Amino acid sequence: MPEPLLQFDRVTKEFDLYKNWFGKTSKRFRAVNEVTWQVEPGAALGIVGESGCGKSTMARMAVGLELPTSGEIRFAGKTLDKWLKEEALLLRQSVQMVFQDPSASLNPRQRIREILELQLQRLTDFRAEQRMQRMKEVLEQVQLPLVALDRYPHEFSGGQAQRISIARALISKPRLLLLDEPVSALDVSVQAQILLLLEEMRKELGVTYVFISHDLAVVEQLCPSVLVMYAGSIVESGPTNQLFQQRNHPYTDLLIRSVPVPGKSLELKSEEMANLENSQGCAFRNRCSKANQQCSQAPILKEVSGSMGGHECACHYPLSEAA
Repeated sequence: MPEPLLQFDRVTKEFDLYKNWFGKTSKRFRAVNEVTWQVEPGAALGIVGESGCGKSTMARMAVGLELPTSGEIRFAGKTLDKWLKEEALLLRQSVQMVFQDPSASLNPRQRIREILELQLQRLTDFRAEQRMQRMKEVLEQVQLPLVALDRYPHEFSGGQAQRISIARALISKPRLLLLDEPVSALDVSVQAQILLLLEEMRKELGVTYVFISHDLAVVEQLCPSVLVMYAGSIVESGPTNQLFQQRNHPYTDLLIRSVPVPGKSLELKSEEMANLENSQGCAFRNRCSKANQQCSQAPILKEVSGSMGGHECACHYPLSEAA
């Protein structure tokens, strides 16, 4: 089995919420709570959950924009803090991110040529003719014409602008691409085009994806494996088809049953995110109809009984064991 490209080992991230008059922290919020996961080279891993569950915080830690409070993140076998201290430029070349809103992530005052060339100047030592050649290559990969270089971001549709964001992320030939809700701001038909483009590029270029979304249908289409997060913790993980068809955690079941369907009302009524400071037990217990005294102790991820392998769930009373 190949060495994982990206690994999280018991990673926790806490933020200060309030400080007292003396500048000391009086309250902390645990956005990510001792998560452990990995993704292999060339794979596509989906991470799903409600807003505020810690998905984007993990992505920001993976690219070095945030540092973990505890635990260890490894990229290509080396800890992230060593990358940042010794080879920060190579890390920036190797790990890139695509954000949700392309219009907000592209400078409206710069032509696309300037946006892409600036990225190359920051991350490579290419000469002018090499930069031009690379810009031509990456525009072809995202299926945009060469004339796009001389236009401004506002001259493109949402789908085209997102292709430009993807082109900027790919221009340094990264090994890992973190996609944080990259199609949620787009129309359904445009979403399908971008997802098809991403899948084609993953197969052709061998780029590894970590795809973050609240849209289960999108993740099911693009990612062979998935993590389900709630209140900073992984509550279920495994092969996407198996997990969606045989979900075991009550929260996963709630997420899937809450997917909008014509003529059916949503069942997900709130997005209560637990402040995990000094908390004990299962974070979902206040929303779970099956919760009892045992749920005051935190469950651990363990193999689902009868699964075909790789399917894990953190619940004292998984649905597969329901009476």
